[in-house]
Amino acid sequence: MNFDLSTETRQQRRISYRQFVNEFLAFAEVTYAPGTTKIYRSTFPNFGRVVGDLPLRSITPQHVDKIVWKNESIRVAQHHLTLGG
Repeated sequence: MNFDLSTETRQQRRISYRQFVNEFLAFAEVTYAPGTTKIYRSTFPNFGRVVGDLPLRSITPQHVDKIVWKNESIRVAQHHLTLGG
């Protein structure tokens, strides 16, 4: 994947979330430390459950908010279970 950030390139290329993830992870494998790539590999599927295979241009702040709140709810529930509450 060519991560050219020019406006023209971004407007011409329409890519789905799944395509982006696949291409980004291939890029990350050769660019970032293994631990960083591992974090990306574990994070993208969670967000994918919220956005499915939407085109990247269709992903909204509301999608991001939904996954943040979902993750926070899980953390709170785990905390209560740990404390016996």
